[in-house]
Amino acid sequence: MPTARQRYMITETEPIARSLEEASALWPEVAAERSKLLHKILSEGMETVHLRAESKKLEKEKVIRQVAGSMNGIWPNGWREELLNEWPE
Repeated sequence: MPTARQRYMITETEPIARSLEEASALWPEVAAERSKLLHKILSEGMETVHLRAESKKLEKEKVIRQVAGSMNGIWPNGWREELLNEWPE
């Protein structure tokens, strides 16, 4: 099928063959079509990757919220102007 999208070719190594066999038990309706099994495996993997990425993003946001405002008052009032006055133009 013509497409402008990137295509990938993978070799059926022993771990991939094992995964395909296990996938055929999960999805017997496509067990005879290894390319469809690969799509099913990729679909499951993509969902896992999405969930992990979302979890990592939420954890990062949580840490940012925890430290937000924790450095208020670290610089004295007028520090910027004082710094700029030290460097004449």
